[in-house]
Amino acid sequence: MGQNSLLRYTLHPLAKQKRISPSALVNEVYLKREEGSGTRKLMQYFFVSNDIDSPRGHVVGGNESIKQSVMAGLGIAYH
Repeated sequence: MGQNSLLRYTLHPLAKQKRISPSALVNEVYLKREEGSGTRKLMQYFFVSNDIDSPRGHVVGGNESIKQSVMAGLGIAYH
């Protein structure tokens, strides 16, 4: 995924994997930035490039809110 990475809770099943295939991400819940965010555009590009339909998720404003939500186990995020 280049210089960007996937944030996930330490107890999440994907947390210990160094490489994660796009197909492993299909059923995950995503914590997304607001519409128009560069991070969100990059995440959407990744999904389209890997033939992943628009994933389930929640819009969370701000990096710190996303990190806290990931730590609470509410989903994963691309950053």
